[in-house]
Amino acid sequence: MRSGSVFVGRYRELTLLRKGLGQLAHGSPMITSVVGEAGIGKTALVSQAMDSAAGLGIRVARSSAVEGGGSPAYWLWKDVLRQLSIGDQIDFDGLDHADHLAPNGAADVPTDAATRPQREFQFYEGVTDRLRAHAHESPLLVVFEDLHWADDESLRLLSHFVHGLAGIEAAVGIGLIVTYRDRPGGGPDSFSSTILQMARAAGSENIQLGPFSKEESAEAVRLIAGNVGNIAIDDVFKRTGGNPLFVTEIARMTGAEGTMTGAEGTM
Repeated sequence: MRSGSVFVGRYRELTLLRKGLGQLAHGSPMITSVVGEAGIGKTALVSQAMDSAAGLGIRVARSSAVEGGGSPAYWLWKDVLRQLSIGDQIDFDGLDHADHLAPNGAADVPTDAATRPQREFQFYEGVTDRLRAHAHESPLLVVFEDLHWADDESLRLLSHFVHGLAGIEAAVGIGLIVTYRDRPGGGPDSFSSTILQMARAAGSENIQLGPFSKEESAEAVRLIAGNVGNIAIDDVFKRTGGNPLFVTEIARMTGAEGTMTGAEGTM
């Protein structure tokens, strides 16, 4: 969790991410999932990792899925490729034109329903090739947040991309970090298959975030609200269950109202 520029807790998880980023900076691929309920601190942890990546000279492109659906097809990828200034090289408007992205000058494929899987494959390979070429210039980290809300097209392309990371030459560093909430029953097929693909990838990591401990909650509260007594800390922890978002909001509200005080304190 961040309070201003201060990061609280998650030291083991951040150490694991930084280890992967160090390997990425030297050309090895990286695939990491950060999983947890709403407000548990996924974005805060990933933001710290992004800061570390920048310090290692890794280019970072980040995008978030939109709650409630309605986002354009391939939204996550369009956003990332735009940030990398290569979005205009790819036609996302229809797979009827995917053949111009075929690797190694592959022949055009007829644009009928029977050939759609082949055209999708060529399209996905084209996107992956663009990112691979970009990573030849400097290591690249792609961050997708709130994957549980992602459109099906983005998820299918992500599955292909993850599969392709295993075939990237050791000299090319491309990393991927995704965040998502656990979904009852696994969620839609496209989401479940993508998560499974990531879990199967060689060297992939899965970071499960739980609530703050009482000590971490106390550290967060005192950073936000100042000198706070143990009774007040205990009350915050009981009311929030250690959820970082709730801990932060209660500390801010009660701190602003001056209702946390002293060694024993009140709320």
